[in-house]
Amino acid sequence: MDTDALRKSLADLNLEPLWERTEGGLRPAPAPDAPQIWRWADIEPLIGETISAVPMEMVERRVLTLKNPDPRRRYTTTTRSINCGLQILMPGETAPPHRHSPNALRVALAGEGGRTTVNGETYEMKRGDVILTPSWTSHAHSHAGSERVVWIDFLDVPLYRDLELIFFEVGGREPEAAVAAVGRAHQGPLPTGRFPWADVRTALLDAAADGEAVHEYVDPVIGDAALATLDCRARCFLPRNSHGNPPGHERRSSANSVCLVLEGEGETDFGDTVVRWRANDIFTVPHWRWHAHRAAGDAAAILMEVSDRPALRRLGMLSETERARSAP
Repeated sequence: MDTDALRKSLADLNLEPLWERTEGGLRPAPAPDAPQIWRWADIEPLIGETISAVPMEMVERRVLTLKNPDPRRRYTTTTRSINCGLQILMPGETAPPHRHSPNALRVALAGEGGRTTVNGETYEMKRGDVILTPSWTSHAHSHAGSERVVWIDFLDVPLYRDLELIFFEVGGREPEAAVAAVGRAHQGPLPTGRFPWADVRTALLDAAADGEAVHEYVDPVIGDAALATLDCRARCFLPRNSHGNPPGHERRSSANSVCLVLEGEGETDFGDTVVRWRANDIFTVPHWRWHAHRAAGDAAAILMEVSDRPALRRLGMLSETERARSAP
C-alpha cells in the first residue's frame, strides 16, 4: 500500500497520521497571541449611538463584546479563556434576572446609580467596585441614577464552552438536571459579593511607597479567590522618573489576563511591541509573554487585572516567573 492509499484508508476510519500534522514531530505551540487594546476614547462616542439604536425592549442585555481579532479564535472571545463585554444601562432601565454556569466578575466604569442583585442581595456599583456573580447564581441589573452607567463584565465562558458545560436559564427556576450538571451552586447571599474600590485604592496608594504595589482580591471567608476560575488584582505604579525608583521587573505567566486602566496613564512593554494606555482603556496580556508595566506622567497609574490563574492553579498548570528589568 503506497502512502496515498494508506492516508485514505486511515481517513476512512477517522484516523490521522500525527507525523504529518506536526511536520516531522511534536513541536512547541504557536507563538502566544499578540496583545490587544480597546481604547475608551474610541469606544465612548459609540456608546450613545448604541443606546439610541438598541433600546432595552429589543434585547435582554445591551452589551458590546471585546472581540479579539486574532484569526485563530474560533469564537468571539477576548482571550483564550476570558470573555469581556461593556454593559450599558440608562436611568430606569433593567436587565431581567438570569443565571448561567460560567462565572462572572463585574467592574463599574462610568456613572452612578447602577445596581446588581445576586441571589436576592443588591449591591451598589460605583466606579471601580468589583461585583461577583459565581456560577449558577441568579442575577439582575437595574439603574436608579440620573445618567447612563457602564460596567465591564469578565466571564470564563470560553472555558465552559470548550468543555461543553454551558447552561443558561432565564428567571429563577431550578431544573434539577441543570443544577446537577453544573455542580456546586451558591444558594442565598454570597459570603462576599462586592469589593468597594474606595477601600482598595487607599490600601494600594499607602503601600506604593517603593514604586509598585499589588492588592489581591481575596474572599476573607475562604481565604482564596472568590471565584473558582477567575481572580482579580489591582496594581499601582508610581512614576519612576520622579520618585527615583528602581527599574522594576518584567513577568510572564501561563495565565491569560485582561487589564482595565482605572487611573492614570502608562505603557506595557512586551519586548516586540509597546502598548500605551490611559484611564478606562482595556488591554490583554496573553499567556507566556514577557511584559512590564510602567506609569507615565506625574500621577500614579492603577490597573485592575483579571486572569484565569485560579483555574490553572487548581489544574496544576500555573507557571509564573519574573526577572529584573534593565534600566531604560
